[in-house]
Amino acid sequence: MAFMELMTDTPFYPAVGTWSVWPKLMGEDRPVIWIAVEDVGSIAAIAFANRDHWLGRELALAGDVRSLAECRSLYRDVVVRAPRASPCPCGCSTASPART
Repeated sequence: MAFMELMTDTPFYPAVGTWSVWPKLMGEDRPVIWIAVEDVGSIAAIAFANRDHWLGRELALAGDVRSLAECRSLYRDVVVRAPRASPCPCGCSTASPART
């Protein structure tokens, strides 16, 4: 599960981690469960306000299931440009040789 804000919001900088590093680590087509931080907060507030009802219960949360490729396409449709990209730091997607 990942927060939707990782793709767009500057407080969760750098979004380039989502757009540049993630695809190298897990591929563009792997489904990811996305949820908004605000949604989690709203659900938590309801649970705390109704503590007796929710105490000891489990609640499965999910917003949407999309691959990074699908998210990139939706981003282009809405923002009318591709997400900002930057090169992956050396060694993040391949094993680095041991230093002696």
